[in-house]
Amino acid sequence: MKSLRDIMNELGHKHIDVLKMDIEGSEYGVIEDILNTKISITQILIEFHDRFFENGNLKSKQAIENLNRN
Repeated sequence: MKSLRDIMNELGHKHIDVLKMDIEGSEYGVIEDILNTKISITQILIEFHDRFFENGNLKSKQAIENLNRN
């Protein structure tokens, strides 16, 4: 599987204006990768699938807090 950074490099992109994610629970890993690789994004729209996880509401809240901090 390719990371968002890999796809951006292949396409020659340095910044994303709008990123929309509806990826059935994989959004948490992608958010972590975005923050770790410092991808420049203006706006992110995320459909959280916290119902798939134990303590999913907390998982979503932590992801949002991490995004806000960064």
